[in-house]
Parts: sequence; structure tokens; C-alpha cells
Amino acid sequence: MYSCGMYDWSGQFAFRVGLPAKSGVAGDMIMVIPNVMGIAIYSPRLDSLGNTYRGLKFAEAFIEKFNFHNYDSLVYSDCKKMDPRKAVTEIDQDNTSRFMYAAKSGDISAMKRYLLMGMNIHDRDYDDRTALHVAASEGDADCLNYVLSKWKESPEPLDKFQRTPLDDAKYFKHRECIELLQKAIERWNKSEEDIAMD
Repeated sequence: MYSCGMYDWSGQFAFRVGLPAKSGVAGDMIMVIPNVMGIAIYSPRLDSLGNTYRGLKFAEAFIEKFNFHNYDSLVYSDCKKMDPRKAVTEIDQDNTSRFMYAAKSGDISAMKRYLLMGMNIHDRDYDDRTALHVAASEGDADCLNYVLSKWKESPEPLDKFQRTPLDDAKYFKHRECIELLQKAIERWNKSEEDIAMD
């Protein structure tokens, strides 16, 4: 099916869609997603090679939306394709891990990219650590300053070990990070007092 199911269009179909398929001259077509499902399409309008025209367009649109092409999983990419085989929580955890790694590496441009993709800066990892914890532990003042500029909650979140980002900065003796966090905590406490007085 993969190599010759679409008549003379088989090679192009294998490259563009990357799924086994078979078409018939009556306007039908079946497409198989191995170990997942099969899709049957019936639309009699044919192209010059005897394949269903709408079926081909559907297959191309389908593969643009979903991560089923043979080569989609070979390289790491930040593409927007959905993979229905993965649970939503698994995808969220992947994004959180990538965001934390960007914070650890001091890669502010990657952090901006993840935030533009809808990542929540307040997300926590398996130890309840935030990007603030990671940046403070690494001692990267620029990265910490960027995270603080986007942070909308208390800059003293507790992780699973009851430690705050300030505790981590003090433990690793990152003076500049300590100062940044102390100023952020002062600003936060002042804004909380102002709200309480109103």
C-alpha cells in the first residue's frame, strides 16, 4: 500500500503524506495510520491519475494538522502539529520541562518563544519548582530578571522541599540573584499592603 497504492502518484503521496493508502477508480480511498486507525474516504471526482481529488486534499490537510507522517518523529521540532497518541498532560509536562531547561541554560529567547506559544510561566515541575527556582539556583541574573518581569504571583513560591527561589540563591551564594529577589519580594509586599489599605 505504501509504495504502490496510489497508482502513479504513489511516490509523491508517500513523500507528502507519508502514510500507506490505496485508492480505487470508483472514487474511494483508504488511508492507514499504523497501530492507530484506518480512514475510508469516498468522493468520486478523480484526478488525471485515477485518484480521488478530494481524498488527496483531505490526506494532505490531515497530515498538516496531525503528527502522523513517517518522518514527523525523526527530528525534534517545535511544530504545532497535534499528536493524538499523547495525552494532553504529557504534552504540558514536555513543555514545562523544556521551559525549565531554557531557564537553566539562560536561553531567554527560547523562554520568550515558549511563552508566546501559550506556556504558563507559573507552571511547576515534578518537585514543585518554578522557573524562578531554576534561574536563582543557576545564578543567571539576566534570566532571573526576565522571569521576574513576567511573574504575576508572589516571588516566594515554595517547592516540595519548602524552599523559595531566594533560599536557593542564598544557598548557592549568587549575590546578584539574591538582590533581585529581595527587591521583587519588597515590591510584592508593598503592592499587597497597598491593596489591603484600599
